[in-house]
Amino acid sequence: MRYMGLVALAALTSLTACGGGTENKTKAASAENLRPGQYEVASEVTQFRQADEGTAAFNMAVGTRETRSVCLAGAVTPDLFAAEGLTCREGSSSAYMRGGTISSTYLCSAPGRTGDVTLVIDGTFTEDGFEVTRNLRTAFSGEGDIVAGARLTGRRTGECTAPAPGANSAAPAKSN
Repeated sequence: MRYMGLVALAALTSLTACGGGTENKTKAASAENLRPGQYEVASEVTQFRQADEGTAAFNMAVGTRETRSVCLAGAVTPDLFAAEGLTCREGSSSAYMRGGTISSTYLCSAPGRTGDVTLVIDGTFTEDGFEVTRNLRTAFSGEGDIVAGARLTGRRTGECTAPAPGANSAAPAKSN
């Protein structure tokens, strides 16, 4: 009987030492928003397919990478996750960002195109960075619609000055 109690105590001690305790989980889930500042956002296209005939509206070949610098002045805005050249706003369902989880939908427009681009964002965050998947689907009048996916990672690199109201807070992307 004494042996069984000793084995249980050893297992509990081992489990706690390996991160089985609640302290690490609580600390990881404590971030409720990204800290304002300058973020370096890197994206890599993970999937791409043309949804109809004609020339694709965007050239997003699998493996294409780009890095952008975005100033986050306060609450998270669509600019943080948008593809280059898109102007976005929150979609019909509100953005969810709590306990280290991000889930949001954005409706975007593209210059020279009639119709919408929908972005669905899902992933995780800490107060100084994030890792999400971005699923993009176009619904343009005419041909050229696409469906694409990308993996985005962002990290806070320092302080920044908020952009003027109505201005895009993202610097142009650098493609690799």
